[in-house]
Amino acid sequence: MTDSTHSLSPLIHLVDDDAAVREGLSLLISTVGLRVQTWADPQSFMAGFGRASIGAIVLDVRMPGISGLTVLEQLAQGVDQPVILLTGHGTVEMCRRAFKTGAAEFLEKPVDDEVLIEALQNAVRQHVRSRERHQADQQARERFAQLSAREREVLGLIV
Repeated sequence: MTDSTHSLSPLIHLVDDDAAVREGLSLLISTVGLRVQTWADPQSFMAGFGRASIGAIVLDVRMPGISGLTVLEQLAQGVDQPVILLTGHGTVEMCRRAFKTGAAEFLEKPVDDEVLIEALQNAVRQHVRSRERHQADQQARERFAQLSAREREVLGLIV
């Protein structure tokens, strides 16, 4: 993969305190052309991840210090990358809380390879569409701001 192709491929942030899980999932995710950045703890992730990249975030629910659900709640305040939660000890309440907070997916460990890849591909597509809508909205607002009062009146845009 060339550097330009590499920089254009979506970036998956993988946050899990288990090194074997990080290594295995990182290898799996990279087989479908997605870049992976791994994080051993949620505090490092929150301090250092790049919000500008297209991609998704995969969070383990149970980690020392701060849970994946708490990280999800913090991410809900201004981060647009979709979040997929993984857990080996899920409950209905935990799942409800995750979706209520905005999780794109909630998967149980050990996660089925195909299910995870499909969830990641859906999340990346969702993120691309979201960014495209945001860009189109921003361009429309900029164009509207350039209209004169008369042009707005002619267009019937004065409220």
